Amino acid sequence: MAKLPNGVLGNFSGKVGNIVGYTYKGQQCIKQATRKTTKAPTAAQLAQRARFSLAGRFLKPINHFLNGLPPKSRNANSRSSTAIALVQKAMVNDGESWRINYPEVVLCEGNYGYFSSEVAACPSGFSFQCQQAPWARERMEMVYFLIYLPEYDHWIIEEAEFEGEKAKGEVVFENCPKETTAEVFAISTFSRGSKTTYSFYAGSVQITPTTNPE
Repeated sequence: MAKLPNGVLGNFSGKVGNIVGYTYKGQQCIKQATRKTTKAPTAAQLAQRARFSLAGRFLKPINHFLNGLPPKSRNANSRSSTAIALVQKAMVNDGESWRINYPEVVLCEGNYGYFSSEVAACPSGFSFQCQQAPWARERMEMVYFLIYLPEYDHWIIEEAEFEGEKAKGEVVFENCPKETTAEVFAISTFSRGSKTTYSFYAGSVQITPTTNPE
């Protein structure tokens, strides 16, 4: 069923006969409805479906966070839909299935090279130190660490404020039952809140459980 939010003379969304109305990058578009087929999918189609499915499962827990970041441009696609395409570029095939090469993952697009971040293992977590580029005209406000635990297929999001040109601190996993690996990605926002940086891979950290801190 089609919807006519702007009246009978306006644009529509949904299906009318064999025509589908939709919005793409802020523009109203129409296309011919997809026809059902009885043909078996090709190897390339199966591979694309597998990659798309893997990217979707990987990103689903953080889609809400990504969509809450400032958009790259006024008519840009949602951050989550763009991230699916970006993550697929970081996949490799081991001969039997697709896997994500974490150092190549980009979670969101934005401004390049405005800050750097280093992470290092510490008891029950990791320490971090971020440094804004000395040539940057706009100040960094917040840095967000998106931490993926492959063994548990689980995401954790932590944040820290920049103090001047630096942000540093520790992330502690108080309930980590055993030693595991954390893949850490970093994203920063500007003080005016209207822009964000490209995400980048901050590193892989081995998390070793210890007695919970008091």
